[in-house]
Amino acid sequence: MIVGKWTAVHVRALRVDALRESQSVFAERLGFETVTVRKWEGRATEAKPVRGASAAALDTLLARLTAEQLQRMQSALAALDSESEDDVNRRRFGIATTASAISLAGPTPRQPRIGLHEVRAWVDYAEDLAQRDQREGGARLVEAASSALTRARREFDEAHCDPAMGAAAASAVGNLAVITGWLAYDADRHDLARSSYRTALEMSMLSGDDELAVHALLNAANQEIGLSRQGTGNPHLALQNASRADRLAEDWKPGRVHALIEVRKAQAWAQVGNHDGFRTAMTKAHSAMNTALDSELLGHCPRWLRFVDPSELAGHEARAHSDLGDYRTSLTHYARAMEGQSVRNEANTRAWHATILAAVGDTRGALSAAQSVLATLDVIGSPRTLRVMAPVRALHAAKSSGFADRYDQLDRKVLTA
Repeated sequence: MIVGKWTAVHVRALRVDALRESQSVFAERLGFETVTVRKWEGRATEAKPVRGASAAALDTLLARLTAEQLQRMQSALAALDSESEDDVNRRRFGIATTASAISLAGPTPRQPRIGLHEVRAWVDYAEDLAQRDQREGGARLVEAASSALTRARREFDEAHCDPAMGAAAASAVGNLAVITGWLAYDADRHDLARSSYRTALEMSMLSGDDELAVHALLNAANQEIGLSRQGTGNPHLALQNASRADRLAEDWKPGRVHALIEVRKAQAWAQVGNHDGFRTAMTKAHSAMNTALDSELLGHCPRWLRFVDPSELAGHEARAHSDLGDYRTSLTHYARAMEGQSVRNEANTRAWHATILAAVGDTRGALSAAQSVLATLDVIGSPRTLRVMAPVRALHAAKSSGFADRYDQLDRKVLTA
């Protein structure tokens, strides 16, 4: 495919339909400012298209698309070509204002026909939720996400559209379901998390989007592993989900996704007490991570995989060692696990670190580490992270140190968020 003139429509089709990225991520990938991308998408026309080095950068990015990404872009452009000029102008206005128009209430009410405007609204809203999750946590966002997913699914089920647009819509609803599932899991809403992941998997089948399926399967596996630590999850189901993701991704270029798949397997093996399975999977995870660091540009990864780095692997390895009862080895991994993480992810890692310190009898160290987590959770509402520190809350010294009171206050706060 060759784009003779990069108009607003072509730029948006490349960003939203082919790459499914926000304007900020797209700008970062190209090496431009976000405001520049906004200008392209708001002003570029046949008479005044994107030119020069900017057009060359877009040409290069277009040439790097996978066959599936290119097909999505072509389908979107074909759908636009089939609409009237008035419809195109109406959608251009709608698309240009989508990011500012979407609120926590989610996408607009159901339309009788699904078009690019609706699909892009769902894509942008899912991206917005993912970014806000890092700042606010699942407890504050899950209700809005769940409501938006319910409406999007209803619109998808009731509306009419051609096959190409239907596939794009299914994929968009599926990605909204994945982030809803994650927020629900973080908020201890496990039934909602499971149903959201089931919706995502259903949408992946309708759209043929294997990446969506892998994302949902790995999130579902993570939920079962987390619940297994509380005695209510199914580690065998987690292993099945990770293995299914592995089969879907077996022909993909080696990278972070394979490291994450193997980490999920390692955690599941640790939950069932299989030391050999754990060691084998972790060895494969580190090998895949090394390959990714050598040959996979972070900016070319889907956003949902960019958190996978050596620190992330160290944190999962530490938790798996503690699951196997090897607390001393677990503690050796935590220093590396907290290097370069986001504030939200570091808080979760510190919570686990505090719990292991409590398990080995280091009460002072456990309370010190846990107190720093509470300060973060006062801003980022994550019941999942708070629950991790229940063993620290149970320490006799937790009451006299004031930790127990602060923990209980936060517990009540996240329940009413």
